[in-house]
Amino acid sequence: MSNEIITQNGFWDKMFNGNLEETRYTIISTVLLVVGCLGGLTVGYGAINHTWLLIVVVITTMRALSLLLAVSPLK
Repeated sequence: MSNEIITQNGFWDKMFNGNLEETRYTIISTVLLVVGCLGGLTVGYGAINHTWLLIVVVITTMRALSLLLAVSPLK
């Protein structure tokens, strides 16, 4: 058995230098921005015309945004 450290070259490793714990607030801010914008675009492009569609979009968007408030340290 070898004790070599295997380096990962995945997207997250390149984007955040492999240390997600130090950049978790960046991740949270990015997700908040993306979810908020996508929810607003969805409502603006058609969900506003149907009540049941508006309810579905609002519930899923608000659930995603409120779950981000309870983010614990990454493991």
